[in-house]
Amino acid sequence: IKLANNYINTNITNISLEETEVLIKDLISIEKDFKFDVFKERVDAIKNYSGKINNIVGMLRVAIRERWSYKIHINNNFMNDKKDSFNNYKQRDYDFKKLEKVMLGQSNDSLEDCIKREVSCENDDNDNMNYSTLDLVKQSGLI
Repeated sequence: IKLANNYINTNITNISLEETEVLIKDLISIEKDFKFDVFKERVDAIKNYSGKINNIVGMLRVAIRERWSYKIHINNNFMNDKKDSFNNYKQRDYDFKKLEKVMLGQSNDSLEDCIKREVSCENDDNDNMNYSTLDLVKQSGLI
């Protein structure tokens, strides 16, 4: 118990002998035997955890019950990272200074001069209905 407690206190944070005893009992109930190498592996998985830990003993108990290892824990973190696809589309390219002047009526330029690149969006019904950005702005009643 003292060896395990010393390892936790050296590598993570100070916990009491009673808390270490609870952790060892958890490990024995799961693994059917106490092996210091297995215990070190669970502690190391927590030591290298990148998230916020509010309850270190609770986190260690979860690591013991779910048989965390540093290698598995790192791989799971990378696998759970999903790319955000919210902005995964081509952005429209406007000259915003010109667009503002046209919208405020301060310029004689046309709206076509403000749009640097046409963006079309196809209708899902496959009826070949394409709208350019200019058409969509005209339909909205802005011009």
